Amino acid sequence: MRLRLRPEKVELAHALWPVLLAKCEAELVAGTPTTPVLKVVLEARDLAARFTGVFALERPEGKGSTHGNFEQSVNAAP
Repeated sequence: MRLRLRPEKVELAHALWPVLLAKCEAELVAGTPTTPVLKVVLEARDLAARFTGVFALERPEGKGSTHGNFEQSVNAAP
């Protein structure tokens, strides 16, 4: 479903953008985000940061585990 905004609403959005930006920046500096859109943006940023990078599962200790051998070889490296 595509939203059809009247030109007046688009102009209003462009006019209000600096106000919203200044409000969000002030909340960030104060450390008190209360604006809903800012909360969503911060949550999205935190989720993206949490799920980036390399992940690996360790084998359980015990039979067939090479975890201990790997640690020994890393610690023995010069």
